[in-house]
Amino acid sequence: MTAVHTMLELSTHHLPEHVRDNLAAYTGMQTFDLPRGWLTWVPIDPDHPTAVGELPTPPQLLAIHHYARKLGANFVLFNAEADLNDHLPTWD
Repeated sequence: MTAVHTMLELSTHHLPEHVRDNLAAYTGMQTFDLPRGWLTWVPIDPDHPTAVGELPTPPQLLAIHHYARKLGANFVLFNAEADLNDHLPTWD
């Protein structure tokens, strides 16, 4: 059976710098570095991720995970060239 996944594309400005710098270390994060951002898997239950990480998930990232799951997305693509989303806070 072929699996099809849904991806939410967000600007990298939706993550504060300290969160961007530690993406791979957060609990439940599976992150892939890309030339202009990151591709991250969204835990099925963001409040109870199954993968172990070094750091607890910060509230900014947890809010994005909840938003993505609400939209039915399995992945978030943080793209430096993507538009801002009016439903999520932004940082410089």
